[in-house]
Amino acid sequence: MDNDTKAIVSVEVVDKRETQRKSAWTEKVAFQKVEKMEAARVFVKEVCTDAHPQISALMPKLQAKISRKSVATSGGCVQWTGARCWRGYGQVKVTEADGGDGGVSPRRLAYFLNSDLPFLQKHKHVSHLCNDKLCVNAAHLSYEENVVNQPKKNCFEHDRCTGHRGYPKCLTKR
Repeated sequence: MDNDTKAIVSVEVVDKRETQRKSAWTEKVAFQKVEKMEAARVFVKEVCTDAHPQISALMPKLQAKISRKSVATSGGCVQWTGARCWRGYGQVKVTEADGGDGGVSPRRLAYFLNSDLPFLQKHKHVSHLCNDKLCVNAAHLSYEENVVNQPKKNCFEHDRCTGHRGYPKCLTKR
């Protein structure tokens, strides 16, 4: 407990033994622990890492992967041309901290790489302001709760955005 604020402080440490002795994986495992804490409604105010050089080196590689598998369109969208899931959304394969392979949405990855956020919460959506399932243009993406994302269907049905308090407007024609 912090003596001044009386707030409960938790320190989570990830040991290399938890990551098959691969120090480059420790930050990812730590972020996965943070996601579990937030899912349990524990408020996470700050995350400190040692900014391992291999983590920093990974970011440009991920950005290059998105760029290599996408193409700009005349409407301003950047269309994902890589793999898709059964619902028609893009999907990219990444290596998990435990060494296994997993799929992640290229739009979530594009948003994360272009934001200042240390991680994205699983319960929040990265939605398309342009209504294009395959768009990975960070300017066309919004990070929001499901309650904000779902009414956007109405905006695109009527081609008019009525606004979403505290969030960017949809990219409709009107």
